[in-house]
Amino acid sequence: MVFKFLFTQQFFFGLLLLNFWTSCGRFVEEPSPWNKTPMPVVYSILTPNDTVKIYLGQTYSTLSAHNKAPYPEAKVYISCNDSAWHELTRLKMDSTIFVDTAHVIAVEKGKRYDLRIEMNGATLTSTTTVPIDIAKILSASFHAISSFAYLTTVAYHGFLNVNYTLPANKNTACVISSIWSNNLVLLEGSRYQTTDYSVPVDSAMIAIEIETLNMEIYKLRVANYLGELQIYDNINAFVQIASSFGGTQPRYSNINGGVGIFSSYAVDRKRITVDKK
Repeated sequence: MVFKFLFTQQFFFGLLLLNFWTSCGRFVEEPSPWNKTPMPVVYSILTPNDTVKIYLGQTYSTLSAHNKAPYPEAKVYISCNDSAWHELTRLKMDSTIFVDTAHVIAVEKGKRYDLRIEMNGATLTSTTTVPIDIAKILSASFHAISSFAYLTTVAYHGFLNVNYTLPANKNTACVISSIWSNNLVLLEGSRYQTTDYSVPVDSAMIAIEIETLNMEIYKLRVANYLGELQIYDNINAFVQIASSFGGTQPRYSNINGGVGIFSSYAVDRKRITVDKK
C-alpha cells in the first residue's frame, strides 16, 4: 500500500505547510479589516501530473448572502508560457470549481502558467512558475518501533530517516510531512530524522515525498494551518479558504483584482520498504 504524505487528494498536506516571490504575480499583505464589500477569492495549486483546477468563491462575512456560485458569469482561462489561452469548464451550474476537463494543460516543472478570470466589470489575473530546481531524496528508511490504534486504523509508530539535497533556489520552501500530523517540517541541511512517524500496519511499502513549494503556498499554510485545501469535493475545505480571506486577519495574496493564491509545487518521491522487525 503506497502512502502519500502531503498534497494528495485524500490528505492535504497539503498542501502545512519570508519575503520572496517566485512568479510575476503581485504578492501583497492586505490590510485588515477589509471593506465589507464582497471580493472574489481564488485558490489553485498546480503540480505536475495533476489536473488543473481553480476555485472561485467570495469573501465571507456575517452580512454575506449564501450563494453557491457567486459569479455565474465568470470564465476562467489558463495559458502556459505565453501560448494560447484555454478555457476551463465549470463542474456544474452552481459549482465554484473550474476544471481542465479536456486535459489540454500539462503542468510541467520550469514552465510559467498565467491565470485570467473574466467577470462582469472585472478581470482577475495571476502567474506562477512551477519549480524546476527541486529537493531530491537520496535515501530513506522507516523502522517500526511500536503500534497504536487511531480511530479504526492500526498503525506503526517508528523512526524515519531521509537523506536529501535541497535546491539552490532560496525562493522556495521544501517540506516533508506525515498524514498523521499537520505539523509542517521545513527542511534544512541534508538529513531529516524523527522517531515520531506513523504508517498503517498493512503497509508493506510507503512513499516518502519531499515537496518544493513556491513561497506563497508555504506562507498560506503557516498562516492558516489548513490541512485539506486540495480536496476539491470537500466543501468544508473551501469554506475555510473563503473565510480565511474574509477580512478578520491579513492574508497573503497574489491575485490581482481579488484575493487568494495561484501557485505551484513539485514533488520528489521514493518508495521504501517498511521495516517491521
